[in-house]
Amino acid sequence: KTAEPEAEPMHVIDFSTQETYPYYRMEGPEGTSFDVINGALVIENNAERTNPWDLQPFICDWFNLKLDYDYVVRITMKASADGGAQLNMGTWSAAMYQQLSFTASEEYQTYEVTFPKSTVESNGNDVHILFQGGKFVGKVEIAKVEVFEIAPEIPDAIEEVEVAAPAARKYMENGKLVIIKNGKKFNAAGQAIK
Repeated sequence: KTAEPEAEPMHVIDFSTQETYPYYRMEGPEGTSFDVINGALVIENNAERTNPWDLQPFICDWFNLKLDYDYVVRITMKASADGGAQLNMGTWSAAMYQQLSFTASEEYQTYEVTFPKSTVESNGNDVHILFQGGKFVGKVEIAKVEVFEIAPEIPDAIEEVEVAAPAARKYMENGKLVIIKNGKKFNAAGQAIK
């Protein structure tokens, strides 16, 4: 999935507005560095590391996630070489991982990575995105990170229940849609639940 161009991001970090690195600093091994320089988060690595997480600066922090929602992370960046990094999105106790691939460019490019059906839920503004670039050798400059939230689609079964039984009652239980019809509970797909 991709975020609609006209959609408003739920969270944005624009490094051109930052004078210093705004997040918790987890230093990497010798030969690595990251800091805000000339309006971009500059991440450098002089050798391939054993693990991607051997160099993992925060590129975004302080937002929330909902279960089963899709999230699109849009990164505006340029890189000194073709490569990639693992993106870790979540909290300290639960995270999701997706691979970001990019190409060498002297101009900023926009890349999107989708995290489908979130398995992480948090409403404490404690979600972060780590750029786990320990395997990439070179320099990356990140100008902006945007996070888009895409709600799950409501299955057609819901519409059929509403038309066939307008007296059916709907409510949210633990973040999931529940339909009560004739005294029985059904999920959003129309399947009976206990």
